[in-house]
Amino acid sequence: MQDVMTLWVTCWLYVQWLFETHGWKLLGAALLTVWGRQRYREYAARRHQEKTLAAANDPARVAVLQRETARVRTKQQDQHIKSSKVKVEKAA
Repeated sequence: MQDVMTLWVTCWLYVQWLFETHGWKLLGAALLTVWGRQRYREYAARRHQEKTLAAANDPARVAVLQRETARVRTKQQDQHIKSSKVKVEKAA
């Protein structure tokens, strides 16, 4: 049991010595890490937004979407015309 306590005390004294000797360096490294992580997140978000916008404006993709939009609109107009004819026939 004494050896375990001696080991813990030795480790604690070593950690204390590290902080006394290199504390400012460790604090600086921690601050740079936090600042760098925030800058990287901003950069990654901006890059993701640019890539997403470029993919959304891709001419091949836009052409497919325009064809699908035209198909859906035509279908909706046909349904509207049919329902209008039914209403006119019922009214007549």
